[in-house]
Amino acid sequence: MFTEERLCLNPLPITPMDTAKSISALVCHDLTVLLDGTRYSVPLDYVGERVTLKVSPFTVSIWHRGKEICTHAKTFIKGDHQYITDHYLELLSRKPRALMNAAPLKKGVMPEELKLFLNK
Repeated sequence: MFTEERLCLNPLPITPMDTAKSISALVCHDLTVLLDGTRYSVPLDYVGERVTLKVSPFTVSIWHRGKEICTHAKTFIKGDHQYITDHYLELLSRKPRALMNAAPLKKGVMPEELKLFLNK
């Protein structure tokens, strides 16, 4: 039966199928995109640009013109905003007084070296 069925089977695709859900979003002035009530940070260069979010079960990757900009761990709690501190460093260098109140520094993924520096 398999030899008969083999004649009807199509070959596998050349490139693997992308199983992530794609959503278009606009990067806000606060360097984030909104997905299901949660904000994910994006580098400063993309403010005002339209990007594509590829949402898989455990990650959210952000793409612009076919190039992956960044990847975040997907959160399952609405309002649990995901910040990457590196996205804000250039902006914070222009506004040094904002360091103490910046949400990305309080809630973001921060390298251990930067945490030690801020504590000093």
